[in-house]
Amino acid sequence: MDNTTNVTHTPLEIIAIKSIIFTIAAIAAVIGNTLVVIVIFQYNSTQTVTNYLVMNLSIFGTMNGLVRLPLYIVNIIADRQYYDQVGCAFHAYLGGIIFIGTIHNLMWIAVVRYLVVVKSKKLKPRHAYYFIGIIWATCTLTPAVSFLGWGKFVYVEIEKGCIPSWDKTGIIGIARGIYSAIFHYATPLLTIIYCYSFIFIFLEKKQQ
Repeated sequence: MDNTTNVTHTPLEIIAIKSIIFTIAAIAAVIGNTLVVIVIFQYNSTQTVTNYLVMNLSIFGTMNGLVRLPLYIVNIIADRQYYDQVGCAFHAYLGGIIFIGTIHNLMWIAVVRYLVVVKSKKLKPRHAYYFIGIIWATCTLTPAVSFLGWGKFVYVEIEKGCIPSWDKTGIIGIARGIYSAIFHYATPLLTIIYCYSFIFIFLEKKQQ
């Protein structure tokens, strides 16, 4: 446990408000996403490739509400980094998994909708397993580079949590920054825009 204290202290009313908001968000995330998983599992009619990806997205949401947000809440109540460096690394790594996994999950949902709607592809459940495997490989391996010395996990006071950090002046740090910008921001965003734009155009033409 880290027994260091902050130079400034957050007012108790702010701590209470933040804690309540995060607690409500965590409970809502767990309940809502769990219900999505249950419904898709129970009803065969909902077990499509798209819905399997939606279920996978719900798993990320459940992880966020069940583990990541409670860790934030503890730091908010303690008004400092409550955990040691191992706990800090776990919190940041988990955050990386959920963040990257969510973004790439949304990208693959867009790709699947494009293939089904525009290209009329008949996708089977095994295709969903491939996509989900790619998503989990991407979101678990990418944040792990910090454990290899290509960065570190640091506590940020304003975040009340730990995030990955790296030297932005060194070659490795610059390369990692470019990689993250391209593969975890630009590529998913452009892919989503491309897929849904063509879906919209296709449906518009079909209605004419």
